[in-house]
Amino acid sequence: MKVLKSILKQLASRLETLPSALDGDFIRYHGLSIDALFEAIRECTTNFSTVFLLIDALDECDKRECEILMPFLRRLLNSGVKLYITARTGFQVSLTVTKSALHQLTISARQEDLKSFVLERLETSDPEHQLNKSDRQSVLRKILSQANGMYVYRNRGQY
Repeated sequence: MKVLKSILKQLASRLETLPSALDGDFIRYHGLSIDALFEAIRECTTNFSTVFLLIDALDECDKRECEILMPFLRRLLNSGVKLYITARTGFQVSLTVTKSALHQLTISARQEDLKSFVLERLETSDPEHQLNKSDRQSVLRKILSQANGMYVYRNRGQY
């Protein structure tokens, strides 16, 4: 629910008046259930011509949070919100949308960029903990061999 509350807070902070679903009496008597959060967020989105929502590292949400979040995101998609999700390769994002509404882009670090970054970090580490040249090369080989296809980028919406 933290993610949902954060979305609501970010949208509501841009409005001059709060949605009726955030009325103090409403919250006091009904709390902020998933349905109340959705209604408040949906009401906020009607104040904007277009709403873009970025969920970064969805794969890092715990299972319970994902179980709550996925149906919620599906509802937001159906209400016209443009949704962008990043997750590691292999993580399944099941939003049940048409193929034409879902675009997937695999983003991978270039080997040369990753190599430069790792070498720079190894060479500028604390002098007390620096590795010898052979160990640095071993660490570099291991990282480069394990770094394939780090992220998947998904979006919904045409521009």
